[in-house]
Amino acid sequence: MMQRIDSILFINPENPKEQAIFNFRTWCMLIEGIMVKYANKAPEEASKILENSNLYKCLLEDIRNKDYEGLFFYQHELEYHWAMLLTYGELYWHKGISSIEPEGFDNWESRYIKEHNLAALSFINLELE
Repeated sequence: MMQRIDSILFINPENPKEQAIFNFRTWCMLIEGIMVKYANKAPEEASKILENSNLYKCLLEDIRNKDYEGLFFYQHELEYHWAMLLTYGELYWHKGISSIEPEGFDNWESRYIKEHNLAALSFINLELE
């Protein structure tokens, strides 16, 4: 299993001035934390759900390949969405699970980030001059 680290640099091979930093550890821990808090999963179960998912396996491949374009697939949705998708499956919002972050989510997320010493953002897009 790949070590979960933050600050993984991705560079656009077609334009090296376009770069992104992916905070992999932060992204994973937020998704697992959301599953624990908002889907009532045990921490170990949340970790297994994430690590056994195709989403995670494809992400690992994109990290290994430093796939700049592939990174944007994961960035286009919030961690809350990924957590609900992994927990409840495709079209989870048709199953009565809200796709909108619950009231108080931002406060919970801020505390969780601070308590777990995570990066403020999972993705940081850079445009170098």
